[in-house]
Amino acid sequence: MHPENNNVNLKIRQQLQVLRDVGIFEF
Repeated sequence: MHPENNNVNLKIRQQLQVLRDVGIFEF
């Protein structure tokens, strides 16, 4: 596994969390 990919996934997950908190997206 590549640590860089894990970091990217973490950042994407955090971005989605922020967007969900803002209310732009609903999951």
